[in-house]
Amino acid sequence: MKQIKLAFLMLMMTAIAVLAAPVRIHLVGDSICAGSSRPPRTGWGTALAGYTLPGFDVENRARSGLSTSSCRTKTDYQGWAYVTKPSYFRPGDYVVLNFGHNNRRKNISMEQYAEDLTFFIRDAKSKGVNVVLTTPIEERVFKNGAFVGGKELKEYAKYVYQVAEAEKVPVIDLNALSTDDILTLGEEKSHPYYLSSASKTNDNSHLTPAGAKWIAEMFLREAARQQLPITKCFRSVK
Repeated sequence: MKQIKLAFLMLMMTAIAVLAAPVRIHLVGDSICAGSSRPPRTGWGTALAGYTLPGFDVENRARSGLSTSSCRTKTDYQGWAYVTKPSYFRPGDYVVLNFGHNNRRKNISMEQYAEDLTFFIRDAKSKGVNVVLTTPIEERVFKNGAFVGGKELKEYAKYVYQVAEAEKVPVIDLNALSTDDILTLGEEKSHPYYLSSASKTNDNSHLTPAGAKWIAEMFLREAARQQLPITKCFRSVK
């Protein structure tokens, strides 16, 4: 009888601990989102963590150099299997997927991109985790004063929408939104958001702290506009 009572007590304590644990927003993607040890480069996931409300935590699992395929197959801390361990992934959590730039660089086919995203979505859903897809942010590329953006990134965005429609998950279209802002701001005023403005490199893919804040707030505004449940995790932005 004492053993039964002890087992019941342990079960109740576990349940209370789970209920008291914060809801986690897991960010899984590449260096555009990831934390960085090379300032001033800043992932937008780093900025997003600054907007969480009490009771919610951002877990930035995005990693530099990661593609959908390497995330799916790696067995170390960068891999999907590690990120989704029961101690990390809990029912009621959220996962935000932000891939595209490294898929392009590593010549991973669009079809494989879609297959990998589908795998992540279905696996997360099977664990009771809510999924939000994002399209890859646009690159700030101008030629002769005209904005041209990054090669093929809009094609990746189209595949994100196709997967989202098939799997019935929401999309935050960071590609279209960042494109619109760059076009509105123009070449000079959009420059401070990208690393090329703060380094000697010609890096118009990665973000500065200002750029990370720009994309994080873009994500939050669009989530609020769509009235997505994930907005309950964050304070509102104008």
